[in-house]
Amino acid sequence: DFLLNMKIFCVFDFDPDSNVSGFCQEYLRHHAANLHFMRDYMIPSGMTIGEFQSRLHLFEQTSWIFCNGRNDFRGKEPSDDKTWFKTKKTNLKECVSLICKQILPKGTFTLIFLLTSPVEGPLLHTYSEFFSDMEGHEDIMCLSESEDNFEKWQSFAGGSFCDESTVNRSSVVGMKMSHVNATLQRIQSVA
Repeated sequence: DFLLNMKIFCVFDFDPDSNVSGFCQEYLRHHAANLHFMRDYMIPSGMTIGEFQSRLHLFEQTSWIFCNGRNDFRGKEPSDDKTWFKTKKTNLKECVSLICKQILPKGTFTLIFLLTSPVEGPLLHTYSEFFSDMEGHEDIMCLSESEDNFEKWQSFAGGSFCDESTVNRSSVVGMKMSHVNATLQRIQSVA
């Protein structure tokens, strides 16, 4: 619920059923959102960044980016990890770079990774792309109810691009999402 009260610029969603039975469906019950695929974040030749922002209605409402297809959208079915890396990894890199370097200036947003299911390669790769394009970890946080999911996350980051203590400082792990939700809703009501 706390996410429903936040001003969200975009969501990178890896759940191909999210629009039907996941967080996207729940979000759409309360807010309007633009539904996109990563390919939609490629600026056509000759288009300015302002024209691109207007075309996708950025800053008007949340952009929901399906990063591994949608089961309810013909021709955009999800991929297994190996196929995703071959066919979608480049789109992710371009999408993240566009958002971090041309649309949202450094330090103007916080990136929250919600680890609600087992951590897979595409999500880990997304983490490393944002870490690189945001030039560090100071505006990235991680929420994970599962300690097992977080350990994989932490191990990947610690073994690849930053130390585990950096990841630990900006993570909430092992707390039930209902407690995270209640705490953040209390903070939001004061703000």
